[in-house]
Parts: sequence; C-alpha cells; structure tokens
Amino acid sequence: MIARILSVFLLLSVSFVAAPAQADWNRNDGTKKRPKADSGYDDEYDKDSKKESKKESKKEEAAEAAEDSSREDEASESESESSSSKEGRGFAFGARLGFELPFGSTAGSDSGDQTSKLGDFVNSGIPAQIDVGYFLDSHLYLGGSFQYALLQIDQGCPSGCSASQLRIGVNANYFFKPGGKVNPWLGLGIGYESLTISEEETLFGETFSASITIRGIEFANLNGGVDFQLSKDVSVGPFATFTVGQYIGGSTTILGESESNSIENKVFHFWLIGGARVLVRF
Repeated sequence: MIARILSVFLLLSVSFVAAPAQADWNRNDGTKKRPKADSGYDDEYDKDSKKESKKESKKEEAAEAAEDSSREDEASESESESSSSKEGRGFAFGARLGFELPFGSTAGSDSGDQTSKLGDFVNSGIPAQIDVGYFLDSHLYLGGSFQYALLQIDQGCPSGCSASQLRIGVNANYFFKPGGKVNPWLGLGIGYESLTISEEETLFGETFSASITIRGIEFANLNGGVDFQLSKDVSVGPFATFTVGQYIGGSTTILGESESNSIENKVFHFWLIGGARVLVRF
C-alpha cells in the first residue's frame, strides 16, 4: 500500500516538473510560434533598418544612373561633334550675280596725279561669278572663283564700243553659324584682273576694229554675306565685295596688230560689288 502511494506521488512530481520545461521548450524553439515582444522595439528597428537600406540602395542606383547618363551624353556629344566635323567637309559650288561700281584710276601721271580715272572709261557693270571650293570643316572654306562682267562704258564712246572685265582668284571664307537657318560669313582673297574696251566701225563697207586691254593684280578681295538655308545642301543670300587692285600693264590691238605696254605710274583702283549668291554643297 505504501509502495503504491509512493509510485503515484513520483508520477505526479514528474508531470509537474515536465510541464514548465515543455512550455519553455515551446517558447525557445525557433520552429514554434514565438510570442511578440511587449515593447515591439525589435520589429520597429527591423522595419527602420530595411527602409534605410532601401533608401540607400535607391540613392546608389540613382547615382549610378546619373553617371551612366552623363557618360552617354558626353559620348553622344563627342560623336555628334565628330559627326558634325565629318559632315562639314566636302565640295561646294556657288554662283553669283550682281552689280558693280568702279573707283580710283587706271594710271597716274609723272607728277603723281591720278589722271586716268577708271570712271571715265566705265560707269558700272553686271558681273556673273562661279565659285568652286572645298569645306575643310563646317566653318572654313577654301576655293577659287571666276568672274566675267559686262561693263557699261562712258557715253563719249561710239555705239560700236563694248567693255568687259575678267577676274580670277582664290579666297578663304569663314562661316559663323554652320547648320543654322541664318549663316553669316566673311572672306578674303587675292587674284588677277583684266579690263578690255573694244570698238568696231564700218567705213566704206569695211569693218575696222580696235581694242585696249589693261591687266593687273587684285591685292585684296574683301567679301561677306549672309546665307539663308533652303535645305541641307542649298543656301542663298546677299553678298558684298570690295576689291583693291592695281593695273600694271596691258596691250593695244589695232587692225589685227598688237602691241604690249606697261604702266609706269601705277595707282590703286577699287570695285564695289553687291548681289545675290546661291551655294550648293556636295
């Protein structure tokens, strides 16, 4: 009897001791449901840490994206400049038509006076010019020009008189706004010039002719204008030219016989030209 009572007492003791241990095991096991902390501090801290981590990650991504965009823009600008430089090169053809006025003299006297004024021979002219050249880049152009002009001679010459002018030269032009709708430019050149006055008369059924030609150097050809872009390769606009030249000699032809002569007393003469130009690039 006493043995049975002791065994029951031992069983009850084991049950009471095992229950709290089991409860503690359930609380400490990571696989079991874990009660929330009363303060909630751990959870809030985890949330704040995650938010800060996300913000820093987004900032880093934004910084990397900005750097990548900046690199792409720089590369794009570099490629654009390179492309623009390459596209700016190429041949060009121009044609001009205008009106010109003479100033100065053809020759001077022994005393140094300018006796033979250019305006005494010709009053004005209508020049037509062709330009052929090459753009080294979008700004700088180098080329040559050929001009032929019909001149209006002085009224004192008989009806059989005619006059013409020939100019050949090289020039460099600088364009300030390549690719723009409005593109101003300036140029400088040098060249060669000749002026011819001819006369024909018919007497007794026969035609007699005579001509005089004076030639000289064009020391400076200052020109400029504004191009208005009609398309990618075609532009048109006004231009103005001012030349500084000097006649150094010439020839006289009468009845088919020619005689060359030089001008001893050299003086300067000038031409002022204005008109319109069309430029085509290839």
